[in-house]
Amino acid sequence: MSLQEKMQGIRQKFCSRAGEEAQMMEQDWVDETKTRAERNKLVRDRAHALVGTASLLEFPELAQSSRELEKAIDGGAEAEVVETHVSGLASQLRALGSIS
Repeated sequence: MSLQEKMQGIRQKFCSRAGEEAQMMEQDWVDETKTRAERNKLVRDRAHALVGTASLLEFPELAQSSRELEKAIDGGAEAEVVETHVSGLASQLRALGSIS
């Protein structure tokens, strides 16, 4: 199996799990048992991981959206702004999941 074939398999596996990732990110964001700071950290950590994974797997739009979410949290954006980024990123992840 060539490297290209292996990478394609990894991309397909990522896409098949993208919907789950979207759901977990959204759940982390609305989890009222956690403080805003805890939710920010959970969502930021997910976004940070997605930046690297999406870049490696050649999903530049997803990487950019993940980076924007990460920067919004790091910059202390209002909850509504972060929520907009979370919602947009979750939509992108679900779209990837639908093509797997």
